[in-house]
Amino acid sequence: MKGRYFSLRVFRSQHKEDRCIMVFRDLTKEKELEERLRISEKLSALGTMAGAIAHEINNPLTAVTGYISLLFQSEHNEIKKGQLKEALESANRIKTIIKNVLTFARTSEISPQTFIFEDLIENLLKGPQIKQTKGIRIVKSFGGVGNTTMDAKLIELAIANIINNAIEAMEGSGKGDTVEIKTWRQGGLVNISI
Repeated sequence: MKGRYFSLRVFRSQHKEDRCIMVFRDLTKEKELEERLRISEKLSALGTMAGAIAHEINNPLTAVTGYISLLFQSEHNEIKKGQLKEALESANRIKTIIKNVLTFARTSEISPQTFIFEDLIENLLKGPQIKQTKGIRIVKSFGGVGNTTMDAKLIELAIANIINNAIEAMEGSGKGDTVEIKTWRQGGLVNISI
């Protein structure tokens, strides 16, 4: 919010007719609080909407993944099996995206926990959250951050989004083939460079 907000009231002086009293009141803090409340209400509505959309998408998606799994198990042609596996991985990626949208929409629900920072990244890189693309390498240089306390789901979501954005930017662009992830601790701060 830019600028300041004031209210102005003018009163006629009771003692001198040719004089008046002007009272300025700074309303900036109140306006800022109103703006924060409005944003908070919007985020709450977004969370409710995201939950409803996720529910509507997850139900048919569960059927899709179930049928793909059944087809995969009964298929003997290796080429078709590979295509079904790719379809299943894509459907699972959609599930992960929905879960991430819900996590993002519920940013007010922060749940700090203690974990080993590098382990979180290692597990993330093995999971379905990270887009697997041929020809793009992920190089790690961990500086022994060790135990840290923060909301693991939110930090995982942020790191996954940055890595996936980097992978998508490089795909077919010919502008690189390596994502470097570095971690280090400096004083009381945990640092990550992607």
